[in-house]
Amino acid sequence: MRTLAYFFIAVITVASARAQLATVYVSQTDGNDVPPCGPIKKPCQTFAFSLGQVAASGRIIALNSGEYGAVRITKSVTIQAAPGADAMIEKTMTTAFAGIFSIEIAAGVDDKVTLRGIRIMSPGFGRRGIVFSSGAALYVENCVVHGGQFNIDIFPFGFTGDVRVYIRDTTLSAGADAGIRVLRNTAASVRAQIERTSMEGNGEGLAVGDGASVTARQCVMASNQFAGVQVGGVTSGVPIRPTDVTLENDLISGNKDGLDAVNVDVTVRVSNCTITDNDLGINPFLTPSVQYLSRGNNTLEGNTVSGIFTGVYTPK
Repeated sequence: MRTLAYFFIAVITVASARAQLATVYVSQTDGNDVPPCGPIKKPCQTFAFSLGQVAASGRIIALNSGEYGAVRITKSVTIQAAPGADAMIEKTMTTAFAGIFSIEIAAGVDDKVTLRGIRIMSPGFGRRGIVFSSGAALYVENCVVHGGQFNIDIFPFGFTGDVRVYIRDTTLSAGADAGIRVLRNTAASVRAQIERTSMEGNGEGLAVGDGASVTARQCVMASNQFAGVQVGGVTSGVPIRPTDVTLENDLISGNKDGLDAVNVDVTVRVSNCTITDNDLGINPFLTPSVQYLSRGNNTLEGNTVSGIFTGVYTPK
């Protein structure tokens, strides 16, 4: 009897594995969150339900425009909109650790998550559009995140692996605290690359601290209430660690402060950037632990007070 029981358990396990698809389709208008949804002719309706139908490293594709619900991602997966579809998330979830969010990445140490062509509308203080809690890598491409406290919040907690983040061709606006916040917290390392991304009309455009390393290329940090780029800051209970930011070919304009660094071990390297029309171009409140280094090819003028770079760096 025991052998027979093991046989049935094995059959159920294999059947369950086979039920997960490499590609799962969702449709807000024609989908239904009832197994065996997922094939293109029988789509599911929400991202959260679809996650249980898709195999690890598979894809979830939104077929048409509509609201697809909040989702907590716990494995490698790509979630994307089909060409021409406005795949939107307005609803939120709440967990004890991540708070209120539209998308949380709470994946494993080797898991990679891609979000492509998703629009998140998350107005209301205390909400986070995309929050990264754990995982090896996050790719955000051609997305729009509007509202909330943080549009994208890279804040690994209780996770001790290395984290890599890639944000490209994305628009981030009306984040009360920041368009993008990147903190290392408990991770072994956090490195982020941000390209061709707009951070406008937030509290801060880009906020980096707590031992993270970030490069931003061809980005716009404009019309933010506090700083276009704010560097420094620590997580409560975590020792101060060096924070490193490289800015290349960026426009930093119309903010209270263009660049602002607080009193921690901070290096900001700036190359071919335009810093103009800010109240303070570079915040002059400097300490020996803060370095604003210029490649010598920047435009720093047209601010109420432009400030100065503290040093230079050259190609190596």
